[in-house]
Amino acid sequence: MPIPKDEKDMEGHGWSKDLTIKHIEIKKGVIFCEEWDFFADAMSCNVREGGTSGPKCGTDHTWVTCIGGKLFWSCFRHRIANGPITFEVGHKSKEYIIGASEALEICKGTNQTPPRELVDVYQQEFAEKTAGKRRRPTTTK
Repeated sequence: MPIPKDEKDMEGHGWSKDLTIKHIEIKKGVIFCEEWDFFADAMSCNVREGGTSGPKCGTDHTWVTCIGGKLFWSCFRHRIANGPITFEVGHKSKEYIIGASEALEICKGTNQTPPRELVDVYQQEFAEKTAGKRRRPTTTK
């Protein structure tokens, strides 16, 4: 994702100082929605000012974004971006059980690739809902 020329345009290009991402996890066949909070001020830029001996840049110019269900970090001052980075840098604020169709909608909304097991569960639920409701095709002679 490109970094704009002016820092006040960062939000308009999808970057933010704090971000909540819904992430789908399947644990022992149960579908969970995890909400992760990420704060740019918790991700410090380690580039040193004035070469190798100066102070680190810090957090004043750091931003976060989510692309394709993955987290990216940037420093506007040094025009660098890193990612995808692990969810471990965030804070899991909520976790709750949801249905397969709702989980697929969350995956679509965040551009996450749905876990294969989720797709299998959704197809099974769909088949159970539509069982007996299908009519046999009629043939005309």
